[in-house]
Amino acid sequence: MHDPKHQGETRDTRLHEFCAFNPHTPCLALYEGQALRVTGEQTQILTSDRSRGTTPPLFLNDTREEIACEVGVPKDVSRIFAVRDTRGAPR
Repeated sequence: MHDPKHQGETRDTRLHEFCAFNPHTPCLALYEGQALRVTGEQTQILTSDRSRGTTPPLFLNDTREEIACEVGVPKDVSRIFAVRDTRGAPR
C-alpha cells in the first residue's frame, strides 16, 4: 500500500509491518511533541502544546486503542509496559 505523496513507507505502513512481525509486543505510536518519562516502573506520556495530536494509538494483538492525553498533564501508561507472557497477558 504505497502512498504516491511519500517517497517511501508511510508511518501506518511501518506500524502495520512491525505489528505483523511482533504481534505480542505493545507498540505505542507517539506524536511529534509527545515524550515518555520513565521513573522506576512508572511510565508517563507527556504532551506539549505543540503536539500534533493528543490521542496516540496503542497497537497490541491485532487491536488498536487510542490513549486520551491532555496537554501539560502526564498520563500514566505503566500498564502498557508491564512484563507480558507470550500471549500478551500481563504477568
